[in-house]
Amino acid sequence: MESNLLYRELKKSVMKKKEQPIRGYKKVAAFIEELINSQISMEEAEDWTEEFFYTVEEENIDLIPALLQLIKDTQQNPDVVTTVAFLLEQYGDPDVLEPLMELFKSPGISDTTRSILLGVMEYYGMDTQDPTLISYFQDIRGLGQVALEGMLQLSEREEMLETLLEEISNFSPEAQLRMIEELGKSRDERAIPLLGIFAEYRDKELAKAAILQLGSIRSGKSIETLENLINHQQDSQELIQRSLRKLQFAGVTKTPSILESFPIYKCLVSWIDGRGSRVMLIARQRDARHAKLAQFMLHEKVGIKDCYGAQNITLKDIDKITKELKKQVGGMEIEYAYCLQLVRDALWTALKNEAKISPLFSFYRKIFEKDPLTPQAYIVDLTSYGLEEARQSLEELLATSDELISKPPFSDWWPDTPSSYDFVQKKKRSMRNRIMDSKIIREFLTQVLEPDRNQITKRLELTIEFLAKKNPKAYQTQIQKALALWIALKEQNRPLDNIPFMKELATLTLKNVLNNIQMGYTEPIDYVPEY
Repeated sequence: MESNLLYRELKKSVMKKKEQPIRGYKKVAAFIEELINSQISMEEAEDWTEEFFYTVEEENIDLIPALLQLIKDTQQNPDVVTTVAFLLEQYGDPDVLEPLMELFKSPGISDTTRSILLGVMEYYGMDTQDPTLISYFQDIRGLGQVALEGMLQLSEREEMLETLLEEISNFSPEAQLRMIEELGKSRDERAIPLLGIFAEYRDKELAKAAILQLGSIRSGKSIETLENLINHQQDSQELIQRSLRKLQFAGVTKTPSILESFPIYKCLVSWIDGRGSRVMLIARQRDARHAKLAQFMLHEKVGIKDCYGAQNITLKDIDKITKELKKQVGGMEIEYAYCLQLVRDALWTALKNEAKISPLFSFYRKIFEKDPLTPQAYIVDLTSYGLEEARQSLEELLATSDELISKPPFSDWWPDTPSSYDFVQKKKRSMRNRIMDSKIIREFLTQVLEPDRNQITKRLELTIEFLAKKNPKAYQTQIQKALALWIALKEQNRPLDNIPFMKELATLTLKNVLNNIQMGYTEPIDYVPEY
């Protein structure tokens, strides 16, 4: 609904209620409209809402009555109703249940609106399976269709995608399977991106169900989605081929899913941190002021650990994001072709390690448009960065390699991971005086870092290339020492406790993790687990 039409409806409703006006109704309606029209992330929406709640308190606005009246006045606009539901949940006060229940029971409330209200009531702990609640629906048989339509509408709003998937993750396995089946039965093209995400889930039963249902939606997009699956290429290849044959027998042909191409605005990659992750950002310019954005968390073991994106973000916001990435994680602007090489390498890594990439990649891979993403290992040619020179001064470089830890990116290499915390939890009694004796350091090197020798070696290769691309002259000393480390780890297979850098890395990790544990953090902060 257009803004002026929404305001005309709200104006009519206010005029009807002149006798008992709701304090702040227009301000609440304006805020709802602003939320709907703003292309912002869920985190930003939550921040905006929290600030608005402060305004509500300061101005003594009748928030809950205004929100419920808005639902009554604009039922035909699902954007308004779902946004009001979001605010009711963010409000966080169970006292909203009583007036919400009254609205739920009111005559004239549509089944679509009732289903949304039911979700809010469930959020506050009400048993929504109560038959008396279901009895208020005019078309009980159509209730499932209403819920499905609401889900498909939400899936089209990219900023709501992660929230929708979080909600679905709370469903029972049986309910998730039923939902996947209903998505397939809908024969609706809008269901294909969701099914593509479920087809990449670690849970094989859910993934196979989604693969099966993709074969039921007669669209070239189904073929494209099936052909691009990564996580279950091996264990579900027969089922993937069966779904593809089903579509082909139905006369469906593969059609390009991207009709419009956008030029690259900016690409950026960060250094690699101690968790083995790095950020890769790609933005394509839509018009003079806006872009589409995708960010990927590339990972040494699982390939692609997480994804995030925005369909319509301002160029100004893109510039702010890249500026912050440069400041916080050494972000460097790179060529789009290099991004392609890195993502193909990440997919190859996932297949090699039989790891599961983020299911969201099925959705956000569209930032690459028509460029093929065939998994392929990326090999860094170290000879062009002074490998032979490092060989000639190997022992001298290794002797002072511990100095690398004092500056980024190597200062960010300490493994802030569950395995580090598990080790320190077991040894913290011996470390209570913060004395890291050689025995504890050796054990940490053997138990935690040695299993990751190959990942650390690959990290060195990519870091050497990163520093050389960023500023070869400024980072010449770091590059030479990193090359020496690579020789010791890869070619000579030296014990880790014979390498000063590795000993210093272990010491730093033990101190940092012990400090975090003593501050009450028993596990890594903001750790994104593997899918």
